[in-house]
Order: sequence, then C-alpha cells, then structure tokens
Amino acid sequence: MAITRQLADDYFEPRNHVLGGLWAAFDTEDREGAIQHSIRRLGQERAHVRRTSTGDSPAAQSDLIDEDTTTPSDWPREDLAVYEQALHMLIHSDAVADSTKTAPKWAGKRIKELREEGGDPNFISTEARRYMGWSSRGRHVIRG
Repeated sequence: MAITRQLADDYFEPRNHVLGGLWAAFDTEDREGAIQHSIRRLGQERAHVRRTSTGDSPAAQSDLIDEDTTTPSDWPREDLAVYEQALHMLIHSDAVADSTKTAPKWAGKRIKELREEGGDPNFISTEARRYMGWSSRGRHVIRG
C-alpha cells in the first residue's frame, strides 16, 4: 500500500490524533504537496546522513522510504513518519508544497492562522524521527 493523502487523512482522524483538526484545516492540495515533499525530505535525510552502508553513495540510496509499512507490527513506520513530517512542514512554512511539481518547489500561499512562528519546515520533526527509528539528541529510538 502506498503513502497517500487518504491514508494520511485516516491517520489524522480527529478522534485518533490530537492535531487531526489542524491537518484537516489545510486544503487537500496542500496536504498532498506536503506529503510528496515530506517523502523527498526524509529520503534526502536518510541518503545524506543515515546511510545504510558506508560504501553506498547518496545517489544509490535515493528511493529509501518504505511505502509498505502500514501495519502496527511493522517497524520502522516510515509511512507515519511521512505524515508527521508533512504536518510539521505545513505548520512551520510560509508556503505549502505544490503537489503538481516533481521537485520541491513551493506555491505562494500563506495560512497565517494555522502557522507557528519560529519553526524550520525542513527540520525533521521529533515524531517523524521516532517513527523512522532515528536517534534524537543523542538517544537511540527503539521500538518498545
């Protein structure tokens, strides 16, 4: 099963996620664009910083986001990391990703009432790091 906006909408169902109402407040196209940019951003982070092998070049690791991690027993949950990162990007950016572009380009929309000041949209959020199984501030995140 692929990473999709519909699955993200299900994940951010307001009864299941404290920020579900915020996710739903963004336009459908904005959410789709944020998901695509989140996939690229997490893939870039893994390719450049968290290589699976020291001999692999970043270019050889360009397609590393596992789109099939969709059950609670799977680990890491890269699909959920993408959704959490997409919400982080929507909250902390001046603009939202344009889902019709294949490169990380931005449309000129502002949603001031939904934004938080001072955040970096390209910073990998704590929740995304947790779902990817990446360490945060020197601590290794494990399932348990």
